[in-house]
Amino acid sequence: MRACVRAADFDPAKGIFRQWLLGFANRVWLETLRELGRDPLGPRRRLGGDSRLPAVADTVTTISRRIAKDEAALACRARIDALDDDDRRLLVAVGLEGLAHVEAASLLGITEETSRKRWQRLRESLRGDPLLRLCHD
Repeated sequence: MRACVRAADFDPAKGIFRQWLLGFANRVWLETLRELGRDPLGPRRRLGGDSRLPAVADTVTTISRRIAKDEAALACRARIDALDDDDRRLLVAVGLEGLAHVEAASLLGITEETSRKRWQRLRESLRGDPLLRLCHD
């Protein structure tokens, strides 16, 4: 809830929203751990026992995961949209549909060897792309 209240503090020039949100959550978590170190029963007293704490944690985790997935999907889509048409078609044919290079080459009107080399370069390019690291999380 504190992150929602402070959402206006997010600056896209400093990084992606997911990083900001997870950094925010990490600071709140550390604050809670420090508080627990000072008074182990403090949070339970405020919540009226620990029966509601798991439900709150589950809700926060679900929201965080959904936000991360949404950002990952947007980053992946943006990166794929930035590919030229031939690379995008190769990505779909080989990467998504699992076609052999001979089949992909036939669809693209190139040689099998060209298909293999392009696929190799495309994979290396995508693996090194920091935006796509979100897709693997």
